[in-house]
Amino acid sequence: MFNELSLKEDIDNPHEFYGHVKKLMLARKELLNRKIMISCHRNLVNTKFKNEKTVLEYVMDFSREEKIDFLNWITKNGPFWEEKQLHAFEDHFSCFDSKVTGSALAEAAAHIYCENNYQTFSIQPSVYGDEIIPVILKLKDKDIDINVKNHISLDSVELKNISNKKDIESWDALEEISRDEFKNLTFTEESFHPIKKMPFYKAASASIIEKLKVLNDIKISFDSEGGFSSKGKEIYRNHFTGDKAWFTDSSDGEKRDFSNEMKFLIDGDEKLFCPWHGKVKTPQIRIHFSYPITQKNPLYIVYIGEKITKS
Repeated sequence: MFNELSLKEDIDNPHEFYGHVKKLMLARKELLNRKIMISCHRNLVNTKFKNEKTVLEYVMDFSREEKIDFLNWITKNGPFWEEKQLHAFEDHFSCFDSKVTGSALAEAAAHIYCENNYQTFSIQPSVYGDEIIPVILKLKDKDIDINVKNHISLDSVELKNISNKKDIESWDALEEISRDEFKNLTFTEESFHPIKKMPFYKAASASIIEKLKVLNDIKISFDSEGGFSSKGKEIYRNHFTGDKAWFTDSSDGEKRDFSNEMKFLIDGDEKLFCPWHGKVKTPQIRIHFSYPITQKNPLYIVYIGEKITKS
């Protein structure tokens, strides 16, 4: 479902609007090839920005092909989620301290509450940039926390194809799929040993697949001179930098206090210090890998398991 709340209110020109929806259009096209549709609200076309311009007015400046494709989606083909709306306007759904009842986010949360698998796609930049959007359903006697799986890029959406090949119901299945799908990564013999000591979390397995997909892609995103290609630079910018980066280095204190724990066996008796890691929040799981990522050297995945520096 397209999370229309992620559409910024202060977009003031067609070029800025196109820049925001381009990834959405690419993701929709990719999913259509697999007969999977992104639903939207039928009134999306009339959404107004602060300058009183509407989505329709901005779309009219797209190229002819993109304009037809986008307008056919939001005015004709849909699907439009409110035609079979599950939640009522009397229901109280909130997110980030704001009421979101009547939105695609609330509808997705309502379906998840009823144990249906619904997810959202959010435009960036926005406050809906995390892989999980926390929604609260307020009932008379209690509040219910609902985690909505969220996508922000084509890379994230493409993971559906991997997860649909074989349902992941165990850490063994996760290992099998990961070693089979991500051929650009070099998994050590013990990569998955730590996580198999933990209870299985289905949501965490999906998040791990998501992180491995990014690492798999960046490993082959180099130019002829050995530097990152334009795609590699985009992946690095989106996932290795900023406050919400998926992949970060350990702090100096962590490197000092856990230096032995972050040395991993990669080949025979050779150990490699790997403080760089990907993060899964719930539960706290880490994916440690070799760094820097280069064209020539293998990208080793050395550890997938509970956060090593957990105090």
